[in-house]
Amino acid sequence: MVSCAPSCGPCYTPAKERLSLFDIEVDRQTGVYQTGETVTGNVRIKVGKEWDINGITIRCFGTAEVKWFIQESACKNNESYIDKKKTVLGAERGKGSANISLRPDDVYKFPFSFRIPESSPMSLEAENGFIRYGITCHIYALIGEDLTLTKIITVANNVDLNDIPEAKVQYQYQMRLVAIYVVDVMDLLQY
Repeated sequence: MVSCAPSCGPCYTPAKERLSLFDIEVDRQTGVYQTGETVTGNVRIKVGKEWDINGITIRCFGTAEVKWFIQESACKNNESYIDKKKTVLGAERGKGSANISLRPDDVYKFPFSFRIPESSPMSLEAENGFIRYGITCHIYALIGEDLTLTKIITVANNVDLNDIPEAKVQYQYQMRLVAIYVVDVMDLLQY
């Protein structure tokens, strides 16, 4: 389907219709990584019709967002744990000019590798916020709209509660309360 975009001048095929394949593959089917591990994979692209682009970037991100209310005022905070970007072909818009033709006969494969920092918190989805990690591929078109694809990954961390003294104290305190309660209930049942 050919349509005209007023801002682009000549008729063009929308970017989504130019692609027959646009996929982000990570090396683990589960998409689950531990903090400190490296996420590796490939971005695969195949066009159905020749397409002139300026460049392609691959980005790894880890971000948190939380929202809360104080009286009637909405509050919001963001934090970033990882934000690394690599230009794998050509240049980003505004950071150089390239004229690269993607041909329909080829499947383009762009490998990536990003290390998740040891200090990163684990992934979380909650009602008031999230901690989310992912890989994003951005194709900068010469004419028309750019395209972006994101694959969300899960980051877990191995936490041994035995290594956290406060966790043990809280557990022991709760166990003592349960024991006292059980003894009290047993005493009541005997009368």
